[in-house]
Amino acid sequence: MKISLIIPAYNEEVLIDKTLKSVMKAKANFEKIKSNTIEVILVDNDSEDRTVEIAKPYQITIVSEEIHNIAKVRNTGAKHATGDVLCFLDADSEISSNMFELIKHYMETGKYVGGGTKFKLDRRNLTFSLIFVASVLVTHIIGLSGVMLYTKKEYFDALGGFNEQFYAAEDIDFVLRLRDYGRRQGLKYCNIYRGYVITSSRKFKMLKFKDLFMQGGLMLHKSLRENPKKCEQWYNAHKH
Repeated sequence: MKISLIIPAYNEEVLIDKTLKSVMKAKANFEKIKSNTIEVILVDNDSEDRTVEIAKPYQITIVSEEIHNIAKVRNTGAKHATGDVLCFLDADSEISSNMFELIKHYMETGKYVGGGTKFKLDRRNLTFSLIFVASVLVTHIIGLSGVMLYTKKEYFDALGGFNEQFYAAEDIDFVLRLRDYGRRQGLKYCNIYRGYVITSSRKFKMLKFKDLFMQGGLMLHKSLRENPKKCEQWYNAHKH
């Protein structure tokens, strides 16, 4: 199986090295079986720092997307992908070394349309812990995780990829559409719990309470997600 991992990156010089080290470790484990291949695609979203410079030594595919729209950035990566399965990982996250093996296992059963994974925050305090617990509860209640999304390329193409009208919460929209598509095909949505993603808590640290409240609104109101000004603080948080 060939898996394409797509990593959108905007001014990620602080964390991209740690992210790619974890990816390369998981890649090495996966490729112990000769028929398995991982294609890593970094989509540089017009970064103004050393993101690309740091990523180049890893000998991965680096493509560019100048428009600051996360849905478009993800779709640009997918257009360059040649794998049977597409995965999407944030540039401030690390993955467990068994992640690709688990994705392969579930996708080869033919029972699943794709899914997401369990996640952990890289640091804890009361606020972050509450956010984490709330996210876990939501995941269990609705049965969906949007962390490190994975699906077959043919399913991704059938859905038209991520909705580029959205400047935020595009992953939530895609997850819901993917689940519904799977139901029509007799396939389930599969959250991975035996592997995990460690994601940065910096977004929650940088944003004020009113901004976090706004992010909740983005999930509920389509008009907010389509307004780049309403999503601006989320994009600015990636600069730090």
